[in-house]
Amino acid sequence: MLNDSFPFADYVRDLYQQLKVLKKLSLPTPIQWTIDWDAVRHLAGAKGQRNRAHAHDFFEEVRKKKAHPAVYFFTIQRADREAIFKAFVHAKEASANLRIHHGVKHPDFRNISHVPASCGKSSCLYVGSVKKNLATRIRQHLGLTNSGRTRAMYLYPLLQDLPKLPVITVTVYFFEQRYVHLTEHMEYVFQKDLKPLLGKRSVIDILPVVGD
Repeated sequence: MLNDSFPFADYVRDLYQQLKVLKKLSLPTPIQWTIDWDAVRHLAGAKGQRNRAHAHDFFEEVRKKKAHPAVYFFTIQRADREAIFKAFVHAKEASANLRIHHGVKHPDFRNISHVPASCGKSSCLYVGSVKKNLATRIRQHLGLTNSGRTRAMYLYPLLQDLPKLPVITVTVYFFEQRYVHLTEHMEYVFQKDLKPLLGKRSVIDILPVVGD
């Protein structure tokens, strides 16, 4: 049983101090990559029609900052929104059926990010954050790895059957290591502003007003 001395006050005090830092934080210059699907095919083991160097340039740049925290988001073209959302709805249902009938160890099971009941109107597909090793997380979202346990979008396996693979851009903000404890708070701010179609959609709106 919890007692009266449970440290809510300590938590609130620590949170308040973190938010004071967050209020004064400026965004660094972002890194962007419009996904080269031929490069992704190559990385996935299929035969791509073009050189994979563009993807390697992006991942090489990301790997150089593997120890840094980051906030990232994926954006799409509005014309592709409905088709992408329907593909995720279908894939989520298929994965749920696999889990029920065959378990999470089935080779085709993917733990897909949360898909809401209806499609929003944003051009942002997903917002996420990491404390380190962003390259690994991006590979999970592209669908280049599948542990069966980690939630991700698995973009290439889910979207490869569309008539045309959509234009999707990844935007990354890397921060200094001293801000690693703020990544989840920064992710909430990005989510609230960008209103992603997938993933965590609810944002805590009870954060205190922070003074100077």
